[in-house]
Amino acid sequence: MNSPSGRFFCLNGETGAVRMNHDSLVRNESDWSAALRRMGDNVQKRKFDEALAESNAWMSKPNMASHDKGRVLALVADCEFKRGRYAEAGEIHLNAAAKSMEHPTLWLRPYVGCVRALLKAPRVDEALVMARHAMAIADAKMAEFDESVRRADQDLHVRAEIATPAVPLRPSVVATRMGFLFLQEGEPEAAKEFFQKAVSRAKGGANRARQGLALAAMAKGEYEDAAKRSADAIRLGRFRVKTIPAWSIHISACRQLGNWRIRERLIKGLNQAPAGVRARATVSIATELRRNGMRQWRQVADEWLAKEGARFPRYENDLLKLILASAKLDNVSATIRRETAAQLLRLREIGFRDWLAAAKESVRAGILSGASVDPDRLLREARNRYGDKTVPVVAHSLALTCSLVKRSELARSLLGAGIAQARAGSRQWSKSIWALARLEKEHKNHLEAARLFKLFFEAQDVPARFRLQAQLQWAQQLIEAGDADAFWDAHERMTQTLASVQDPEILMNFARQTIFGPPELKEWGREIFLQGEAMAIARFNAAAQPEAALDVLFKLARRQVVDFDRSSVAVKFWEDMDDVKRDWLWSASSVFWEYMGCLFMAYLRSNASATAEEFARSLLNDAASPPSGLPYVGVPYATYLIVHARTEDGLALCGKMADGAPRNPACAWAWYWLALKSWSCGSIREAKERAQNVQGAQGLLPGTLDGQRLDARARLLSAELDVSQIDLRSAEYAESFVAEQLTQLRFDLGRFQ
Repeated sequence: MNSPSGRFFCLNGETGAVRMNHDSLVRNESDWSAALRRMGDNVQKRKFDEALAESNAWMSKPNMASHDKGRVLALVADCEFKRGRYAEAGEIHLNAAAKSMEHPTLWLRPYVGCVRALLKAPRVDEALVMARHAMAIADAKMAEFDESVRRADQDLHVRAEIATPAVPLRPSVVATRMGFLFLQEGEPEAAKEFFQKAVSRAKGGANRARQGLALAAMAKGEYEDAAKRSADAIRLGRFRVKTIPAWSIHISACRQLGNWRIRERLIKGLNQAPAGVRARATVSIATELRRNGMRQWRQVADEWLAKEGARFPRYENDLLKLILASAKLDNVSATIRRETAAQLLRLREIGFRDWLAAAKESVRAGILSGASVDPDRLLREARNRYGDKTVPVVAHSLALTCSLVKRSELARSLLGAGIAQARAGSRQWSKSIWALARLEKEHKNHLEAARLFKLFFEAQDVPARFRLQAQLQWAQQLIEAGDADAFWDAHERMTQTLASVQDPEILMNFARQTIFGPPELKEWGREIFLQGEAMAIARFNAAAQPEAALDVLFKLARRQVVDFDRSSVAVKFWEDMDDVKRDWLWSASSVFWEYMGCLFMAYLRSNASATAEEFARSLLNDAASPPSGLPYVGVPYATYLIVHARTEDGLALCGKMADGAPRNPACAWAWYWLALKSWSCGSIREAKERAQNVQGAQGLLPGTLDGQRLDARARLLSAELDVSQIDLRSAEYAESFVAEQLTQLRFDLGRFQ
């Protein structure tokens, strides 16, 4: 069999890249099932040559059933689909469908593949024809089955014998599959056609199709219809487990309609469901209500916890975690957070990670509320519950918590306890040594910090990237301590370590660290970056898979644009790339879209603002661009528009991005600008709600300086610009930092006047 790539694979391996033993392919069911799984895995892992070689071997076997050949061809088609060759994939799927047609169920798989490939091509009209043809086949097979059942019934009466016909796929199932294919590819009107067919063929059933109709209505902005259809799906499905996804649709639709509650009668209908389903559904409902900013979630959660929580520890855990997370996000009093954390800690069946999160919040909230805390008791509890190995982990985590709330003496003691319990040189030992060194550095105990960093990089088996970081920190602390001679010893050690590094990311990250370090190292750092840049480009060119290539490219561009003033180099690299390579790189993954955002900034920093705007618009107006990816380009573009006095256009784009992906980290800035607009219009409540969405998008305690600045401004908006109303201990910001952000916030407000 010829592979679509033009390479021929044969059993003797004469011309194939992969050699196969014919004797190993003797057909039995276990061999066949294992082979299908293996070929499917190879396709998913993009090991196309191996998948094609084995498929070729099976196709060449005599006496192989036609539908089995269809299954193999479908996998060959998947290879082409994964390569982005959608037309070829569709043709092979059609061939597979022809070979599978006599089978009652296997014929659908290649039809689904063909429709999906046509939608990706994009050849929507052809996909629609193919999907309708699949429906006609399903209807015909079901009619034939019904006739066979009728004949069998007659035979039973006449001859007292019966031939049992094979049960085909229900037409409603086929219609539902087709509907979701179109919906996923942004064709809600076509999806609606098939969902309606599913419902008409399964009176009172087809619950997934009913949910699909609700989703299609949501996609078209028909929120009233979406709310009705999702509620119908829940009721007609008798509140069973299959209806749980419909709650999310219903809640989102209600919120889009401006409702702050969903009907109590619908929630009370859950009493019809089995207790286990009700528990699972309650968690889903409460989560979705909270995500949409509807306070009703607490009522739902509290009522279930009071009545049934103890019967279902897993779901009790989930809801208590939700309550605690909400309390942290909403800056609820430390006393309440401590009490909620204590409830979690008392659960019998709580997993270690959840227990540790609750323990950290118990300590943090306890310190902030002025209550006495006993970390040693928590260490003992961890040992008793989860074993000795967890003690260093718990000690480290609690130490970091104490450090964040300015209890350095507790942090130092806990880190010491964790280091004593961990094996020297182990990962946990290394993490705690590093944390203790940073603590001493922050307290300007430079010689002690230098000693600890040296202890770290001299430990056995420390990876090169970490050894370099420790050596750099060692050098910095020696300089701070006034030990210039020892610094040059450190420099020599770093040079020796660098010589063995073959990973461009390590070189580039280390170079970035040097430019923020001592002046003596800055020029050397730029040289190191250029080495890492050349190594990264070589690795990109050698990458066989787009995911690997994209990962290298994004990390390179981010350093070029943000840290080393090489935006023009990043732009040139992209512009020199041909369309085939760009298409190969295209992905719905966040990495690709972060790279696009990086390129947008590179154009701006290269003084090519017109080109930057054209670049951004081309992505924003492309129907293939995923809503989850667009904010990485759309929000920086919106910010650019606002800063350059094109405020209305910028705000409109912010609104579009926030609606499409409200929890995307990139949308934090969109929510900020929208909050300022609300404030400038006198809508203080709306401004505060949008400010909370800033924290919802980027999370509490962001790790970057830009994130912290934005978080502080969001807190100021929530406090109505009153610095005294911000719990600085909880926010972990200096008063001067918050005051600085207030000044910037007032400046930004001026853009809307």
